Amino acid sequence: MPTINGVLNKVNPLKSPLVINGTQTRVVNGLRHSGYDKWQMRWNGNQFAPPDKDSALYLPGVPGFGSTTFDYSGNGNDGTITGATWKRTGQGLWYLDFDGGDDLVTISDADSLSFITGGMTLIIWVNRDNDNRKDPLIVKYPTGDADNEYILSFESNGRLYFWVYDESETGFRGRYAPDFDSGTWRMVAATWDGGTANSGAKIYVDAIQTDTTDFSAAGFTAMENKDGDVLIGRATAGIVAYADCQLALPRIIARELAIAEIAGIRNQERHLFGV
Repeated sequence: MPTINGVLNKVNPLKSPLVINGTQTRVVNGLRHSGYDKWQMRWNGNQFAPPDKDSALYLPGVPGFGSTTFDYSGNGNDGTITGATWKRTGQGLWYLDFDGGDDLVTISDADSLSFITGGMTLIIWVNRDNDNRKDPLIVKYPTGDADNEYILSFESNGRLYFWVYDESETGFRGRYAPDFDSGTWRMVAATWDGGTANSGAKIYVDAIQTDTTDFSAAGFTAMENKDGDVLIGRATAGIVAYADCQLALPRIIARELAIAEIAGIRNQERHLFGV
C-alpha cells in the first residue's frame, strides 16, 4: 500500500489501521473522532503537508477546542494549553492566540525532543500583534540556568534569535536575524546542522534565509539531552516572557532541512493563511 513520508494514503473506507512514522492508530471512515482526516492530512476542506518522516513534534491544530493540542508526529508529544485561546483563519485552520500575559503550551520532556549531534529544524507560522517585543516561539530552555537545549525567539531589540546550548560548557552557538513587522502571517524556520560552529545555525522567514550575525558564548561541544520541557509561547532566558501573537502548525524535525524542503512546506501551507 503506498505511503507518503510513512503515512498511508489509502485505507479501507470503513475501518483500517493507520500507520504514521511506525505508530498504528485506529481510524473509522478515515476520520478521527475530532473530525480530522489524518490519512489525507485534510482539515475543513484544506489539504496540507503530512508530517516529515523524521518529525519529533507536529501540532496541526487538532482538535480546535479544549486544553490539549495533539501531536501527529507519531511520538505522542501532545501539548497542554494554558491560557491561549483557539481561533480560526479565514481558510478554516485552527491556531492558538497568545495574549502576552501568561499563555503557553507545554510539551513534556521526551528523548525524541533532544538532538545531540544529528541536527534539527524548528518551524512555526507566526502572526505578531506588536513589533520589537520579546515573543518566545519554540523553547527547550525553560529555566534560564539549567536543562537548556535550544531556543527560537523574538527579542525586544528588534531581532529574531535561534541558538543551541551546551549545558556542561554553559555555552551556546547560534545566529540572529532582523525582526519583521506585525500583522501578517509569516513562516519562521530555524535549522541546526549538529555541529559546533555558529554557521551551522540558520534562520528562514518565508523560506528566505535572513540570519545576519553570529550569536555565541563560552565553549560548546554538543547539545545534551536534558530534562526541560518544550514550551511554546514562553521563555525564561534572561527574563520571563510570554508571546503576544498568534501561532500555528509548530513542528520539530530531527534533521536539518534544506532550503528547498522549507520552501516546499511553505508552498503547501500558505493557502491556509491567505498569503
